[in-house]
Amino acid sequence: MAKPEYDPVLITAYARALYRRATVATLFGLLIGGAAGALLGGAGAFGYQFATSLRLTVHNFMPAINVEEATRLATRGAQYGALAAGLCGALLGLYRGSTAGLMYRLTAQTALGQLDLARQLRDRKES
Repeated sequence: MAKPEYDPVLITAYARALYRRATVATLFGLLIGGAAGALLGGAGAFGYQFATSLRLTVHNFMPAINVEEATRLATRGAQYGALAAGLCGALLGLYRGSTAGLMYRLTAQTALGQLDLARQLRDRKES
């Protein structure tokens, strides 16, 4: 069985591609997590706004409810809910993306370590 020949250029290019993939995975996780969190937070706040709009019809039966104040409060709740959920989603996405990025970096380091080992063995045989 023939020994495998290591191509240093190919392995180095592979490691660079893995490092780029690690960066993209981290950023992608951050963006997707933030967007998903904001959508979920906005959906929850939209539910609150919908409940407030139902109060408008209840206002006909119960005039003591201040509709303008309830609407303003619902809008603020929607904004803050979407912001808070977006930040939480971004943190979770960053965690997930950095974990995936860590796996890519580990694979790149393994490939570079094998390349370095092959170079050391070749240099030892030559001397």
